Amino acid sequence: MRRGECNGCGWCCQFIGHQVWRFTPQPPPGEAEVDRHFLAVRGIELTEGGRKGAVRVDLFAPCKLHDLASKRCLIYAERPVTCRRFPERPEQIVGTPCSYWFERNVGGQVETLGGNGAPEHVRRR
Repeated sequence: MRRGECNGCGWCCQFIGHQVWRFTPQPPPGEAEVDRHFLAVRGIELTEGGRKGAVRVDLFAPCKLHDLASKRCLIYAERPVTCRRFPERPEQIVGTPCSYWFERNVGGQVETLGGNGAPEHVRRR
């Protein structure tokens, strides 16, 4: 179930989602090991004991009807259905400045997932 209210961050008006790019990192020429610091400062997560890399890439496709200065939609009352319903899934907003969050019951426990603009208690879970 989606909770919260829009904080007007404009992320959903600038991006159409994200993809996770997975790859096998290679050491720099002449080096025996992968430069972990180089990868870390770029937000690249190493998995499988450092043998695999993954990075989230936001898909930038700004809406031409979103005013950057005011962070307002120029056709808000007539905006598309997709805009009205966003976000529909937690994966759409985790790691974004969005203030919405989702709650679901998992084995009798409430699991929460949300954007970085969600309340602090939601972001920590």
